[in-house]
Amino acid sequence: MNSMKPGTSVVSHHSALILHGIPVWEVDLSEVQLTRTSGWRSGRSAGVMHHRGPLGAPDIGSRHGLAVTVIGRALVESAAAASFEAAVVSADAVLRSGELTDDELRRVLVPTEFWAGGPTIRAALAFADPLAESVGESRLRVLMHDQRLPAPVLQAGFKDAAGFVGRVDFYFPDHSTVVEFDGLLKYATGSSDVLIREKTREDRLRALGLEVVRLTWLDLAQPARTAAAIRRAFDRSRRTHVPA
Repeated sequence: MNSMKPGTSVVSHHSALILHGIPVWEVDLSEVQLTRTSGWRSGRSAGVMHHRGPLGAPDIGSRHGLAVTVIGRALVESAAAASFEAAVVSADAVLRSGELTDDELRRVLVPTEFWAGGPTIRAALAFADPLAESVGESRLRVLMHDQRLPAPVLQAGFKDAAGFVGRVDFYFPDHSTVVEFDGLLKYATGSSDVLIREKTREDRLRALGLEVVRLTWLDLAQPARTAAAIRRAFDRSRRTHVPA
């Protein structure tokens, strides 16, 4: 496209994250984000959002033959204009990718100190966790945080007398409760074997004295109700474990 004259523009912000293979949330996918390195005003034109800003050589990489901001720079650019939830979704995924070193993170954070979105960038990165394995899990982490639930342990493993039971998405050790986020993809084939394995796994977790709460995408749209369901599991566990 005409906007991509060699040497003048770099794919940036959430468009760069997508080219890096990083999931994004709550962004306008109909609009391409470009950062101009010279000769263009900022603003929207023909489905492209043009940004103006200095980019050094360490800020620019390549993906699919296009000049793009490197993954750390793309993350902070995107987070600066995003909600906390959207920023966490991408930050969790960037950390999970293993492509962002601590030194590189410190480097890309330096110029953001006085950005308007600087507080969101720093809050999201402080909260980010590479153990969140999907967009749904990242969003559920934010929901728990916003609803003032205790911070869960992510990807805790459990064993019983028969051996390894499995890892759970979220574990609240002080409340003997696990929360599983079901993206529903594993049930898409309708395989009875999958359903039986999941039921057996859940039964084994309950036999260990754990409350199990299963949540889906629909539950993310009802934060207060979802938090209340988790708190009811805490209450059930407390009643079960009352000392004799």
